Amino acid sequence: MTTQITEPDSTPGDLLAPNGKVWRRTEHTRGSSALYVIDGIDPSTCPKLVMSTRMELEAIFGTELHPLGGAA
Repeated sequence: MTTQITEPDSTPGDLLAPNGKVWRRTEHTRGSSALYVIDGIDPSTCPKLVMSTRMELEAIFGTELHPLGGAA
């Protein structure tokens, strides 16, 4: 029996944090930067104040976050 490991479903621009959590890219922006919410949060009802830019997330996690699927 073989176990297959797959990544979570993603859309272009989603990020994978070092803790395994997926951050979903939203249609919202702050300045010219896309805003992200943690998987499971509905961006249409979430205040923009609690959304984060990629730069903010990388500062929080202390490392560069890579898009799901490994694309640059």
